[in-house]
Amino acid sequence: MKLWVDDTAAPPDDEWVWATTPEQAVRLLANFEFDTVSLDYDCRHKAIIEEKEVELKCDTGFEIVAWFIVAVNSTEPRIKTVGIHSGNCIGRDTLKSILRGKVENLIMKRTKDATSPPVQTV
Repeated sequence: MKLWVDDTAAPPDDEWVWATTPEQAVRLLANFEFDTVSLDYDCRHKAIIEEKEVELKCDTGFEIVAWFIVAVNSTEPRIKTVGIHSGNCIGRDTLKSILRGKVENLIMKRTKDATSPPVQTV
């Protein structure tokens, strides 16, 4: 199975299971077998403050997912491929540094379009 982790951009096709929050992604990874995961870096959460909906940006939310992938793969490498489809270059580098050497195939994408060619395989 394939897991697409992004709060705003839909997966490229119906082959992907879509997680829109870090919590949802970790719960799915803990309970189901995924061989491929594609990560965004930036995530946004909505909160109600004084009866107004406010969007909160959380740059590190999906780092939690990357660390969970490392933990899952530490005992048995079952997640073979991780793509990073974030448009945030600093976020891409952060996720890459967490995952380098921990997954078989680490693929950096140019855009949030998972069908775009990889920029580099690390």
